[in-house]
Amino acid sequence: MVLGICVKENNKLIGTVNIQEFDWINRSCHVPILIGDKEEWSKGYATEARMLALRFAFYERGMKRVWATIIDTNIPSVKMHEKCGYKQEGVMRQSIFKDGAFHDQILMSILKEEFDVVYAEYIKKFGL
Repeated sequence: MVLGICVKENNKLIGTVNIQEFDWINRSCHVPILIGDKEEWSKGYATEARMLALRFAFYERGMKRVWATIIDTNIPSVKMHEKCGYKQEGVMRQSIFKDGAFHDQILMSILKEEFDVVYAEYIKKFGL
């Protein structure tokens, strides 16, 4: 499932959120997000899109766990995932080749019961 991320005020498409790699037996999936328009970075759009996608994955599709892999050099993404309630599970050493070098990927996940707490706090703060 691929969805567009648009700015509410002008309906400008700035990125995508994917809900993919559903494992129906183990109730797990992957939710990558891309904000392609660099002018829109650091404005909270990825966090909001992630929270909405997680709400869908957990409450509409019955997932138990949502996971992510993040290249070790993308510290803002790691922090955003932590803000959304993800926990680090491990490191996949030198598992991706980018910009002429091998890099580690950080494996993170969030469980439904962890999301329930984070989402309740998010709703209180932002009133979604």
